[in-house]
Amino acid sequence: DGRILVEAARRGARAVGVDIDPVRVREARENARAAGVSDRVEVRLGDLFETVNARGAHPWPQPRCGRAGG
Repeated sequence: DGRILVEAARRGARAVGVDIDPVRVREARENARAAGVSDRVEVRLGDLFETVNARGAHPWPQPRCGRAGG
């Protein structure tokens, strides 16, 4: 429903959310609009892990392998 995005935007952040459920995306957008922060909140429809991987990034930190310090 976007409440974390809305709260972050209320505190001055720009927030981007991704949800796979179109109903939740619509709710989050409506909640951002009702809170007056829709200019700082973007809600995208999609799979978070696919979105992140498509940008060439990992959805979680990757461990460093090899020698210590290297």
